[in-house]
Amino acid sequence: MRPTRRTTPNRVDGYRRTPAVTIRWATPADAGSLAMLAELDEVAIPPAPHLLALVGEELWVALSLSTGEVISDPFRPSAEVAALVRERGRQLTATELGRPRSGVIRFADRLRAPRRFANPARLSVSGTRPRD
Repeated sequence: MRPTRRTTPNRVDGYRRTPAVTIRWATPADAGSLAMLAELDEVAIPPAPHLLALVGEELWVALSLSTGEVISDPFRPSAEVAALVRERGRQLTATELGRPRSGVIRFADRLRAPRRFANPARLSVSGTRPRD
């Protein structure tokens, strides 16, 4: 009897296997792939920096972080991948806009902030309270 080779099934427990989605920064080596994607979508390449979404090894979506413009492969079902890239782009730019990421950071900012007095009109020029 000949041993059978077991291959990875296309379906596991009723779910179809899909390739991994990778979201990463664009590098100069991605210029050719980005140009091809823009040509497929019939648009110009938006300004850098870009986030790229690759499904398996293929580039499906690119997001310009400076304009928010998305280009995608029109021959692929890329709407959900584009939503993932937009969300990741929002997360990356939210920290740059000064939004704190956690309550601990907000608390630390409050500790570093200068103290404010309730009634600045009652302060003298030297910054001390006048005697009544």
